[in-house]
Amino acid sequence: MPLISTTDLQRFYDQGENDFCSEKQFLVDRLSINTQSGVSDYQLPDYVLSIRRISWLGQKLDPLTKRNQREVFQSATQQGTPFWYVFNNITTPCYISFFPKPQAILPTSSNPWISTEIAKCCIVEFYRATDNTNFVIPAWKKNQLLKNYVCLRAAMIDGGSYSKNSINYYKQKLNLYKQIFVEILDELYNAPRKLMVDEIVSSNYFPGEPVLPINQFGVSVDEGY
Repeated sequence: MPLISTTDLQRFYDQGENDFCSEKQFLVDRLSINTQSGVSDYQLPDYVLSIRRISWLGQKLDPLTKRNQREVFQSATQQGTPFWYVFNNITTPCYISFFPKPQAILPTSSNPWISTEIAKCCIVEFYRATDNTNFVIPAWKKNQLLKNYVCLRAAMIDGGSYSKNSINYYKQKLNLYKQIFVEILDELYNAPRKLMVDEIVSSNYFPGEPVLPINQFGVSVDEGY
C-alpha cells in the first residue's frame, strides 16, 4: 500500500491553490444583488474575500465603517438612494449594509460585466477564493507552483515519507515561485501605465519658422523713406 494515495495528492493540490489565492488575492469576479425596498443588509457568498467596488445604478458607492456610521450618522435609518456601503461589524463577515436604506427594487443581472446591466443593477466586484475549476491560477503557472506545495505537504506527513531536508528544499522552491508570480501580478495590476503621448518623442526640436526664398523678401529701404 503506498504511503500517500492519489486522493491525498489531489487534496494537497487543491489546498495549495486555495491557500495561495487567499494569500495573494487576484481572482476577480462580480455579482448583482436583488435589493428590496427598506432592506439594508444583504448576504454575500462565502467565497468573497474582499470587495473591490460596489456600484448602484452605475454610480460608485463609497465604503463606510460601522463605527463611522454610528459616530457621524448616529445610526440613522433614513431611506433613499444609497451613497455608502458598510462592510464590517454587520452580523457576519459575509454581510454588507447599504446606507441610506435603498427604496428601489433592483433585479439581478445575468451578465454584470456589460454596461447596460451595470446601469440598471447593483453590482458588487470582489476578489474571490478559487473553486478549483473555473477560477484558478493561470495554467502557465499553476503546475509549477502547486507541485512544490504538494511535495512539501507530502514530506511533512508523519511516517516513512517524512523528510526534514525535503521540507526545507520544497519550502524554499515554493517561496521562490510564489515571489516570482506575485511580482508578475503586481506588475500587471499596479504598475503605472502611460495611456497617451503628451510630448514629442521622435525629436527634441520643434519645426523652425518658415523662411521665404531670398528673391521674395522685397527691396529694403532706409528708415524714413
